[in-house]
Amino acid sequence: MHAAGELAALRLARSCAGGAPLLPADAADADALATAAIGHGLAAWCLAVAGDWPGPAVERLAQAVRDTRLRTGLQLDRAAAIRDRLTFAGLPTLPLKGTALVPRVYADPALRPMLDLDLFVCGDVTAAARVLVEDGFTPRAPAAHALVLASPEGFELELHHALAAPARFHRADGAAWIARGQPDAAGRPAAASADLLVQLAVHAAFQHGLVLRLGQWLDFRALLEREPPPLAAALAAAREARATAELYAALQAATDLVGAAATPLLAALAPLVPRAVRRHLAWRQADPASLCVPREPPLARVRLALAAGRRLELLRATLRPPGLPLARVPARFAALVARGLGRQH
Repeated sequence: MHAAGELAALRLARSCAGGAPLLPADAADADALATAAIGHGLAAWCLAVAGDWPGPAVERLAQAVRDTRLRTGLQLDRAAAIRDRLTFAGLPTLPLKGTALVPRVYADPALRPMLDLDLFVCGDVTAAARVLVEDGFTPRAPAAHALVLASPEGFELELHHALAAPARFHRADGAAWIARGQPDAAGRPAAASADLLVQLAVHAAFQHGLVLRLGQWLDFRALLEREPPPLAAALAAAREARATAELYAALQAATDLVGAAATPLLAALAPLVPRAVRRHLAWRQADPASLCVPREPPLARVRLALAAGRRLELLRATLRPPGLPLARVPARFAALVARGLGRQH
């Protein structure tokens, strides 16, 4: 079953990249492709090419699209309300990942399901959490790079104080991101496309070991097609975040898997990338299914390759994560934060 799911995902990927159209052999094959499309966040894309598929598979895709469109719309409304609330409290935020991309590069929210909401807090992240807890949000076990809460309606929210764990390994300068970006249609801060591309790359390569859903890989292609960053700006953003290897690795994977148009940027990044990264990518190119869930990411191998020349720094940052000020955080949340950061409370 696992192998069948991988094969269906690879067929979806090849079709996304401009290869052969998706033509299921029979109803069971159509159902397998529909299952893979829904799991990888591609139900809307698949539905658009499934005109003559068997009816049950088409209806499954259509229902998934309706559900995603409704849920994603509600999530974006909630994200906007959270951002306005925190701005009023003197804590500006920037959307990350899908929360940033859906309104910018996708014509229909059904095209990009979101598992959670991601906001980078430009200021005291624990103060932001306190504000939201007072408004009825529920604290969850935190990650090392973000505080996690649940909204009253059950949406998960990650309040980031870093791009990935360990938090000190990549630079995250919210003030600089805001200064370089342009406000969105509602006047809320938004990152420039170059910074957004680097943020996506750190998440894909370093945080998740180059293992994502296909819909997340398509984020790179969508951003490069709709808001291609100037080459110099993308290189500068990668250097500033200390993420040139991450940007190269993620763009190469997205190019190989879903046809992202990143050739000039890859060529400019290649001389800056450790050989260990190129060797690792060659290994992954021979097994493209290794870039997609449900494969387990080889995190240690990926991070060591990306950290070539900085491995001692990576070790130190991993063993000694920065603390967060916990004063005046509600007791339950403080305990969760302390446990998540490996500290005593």
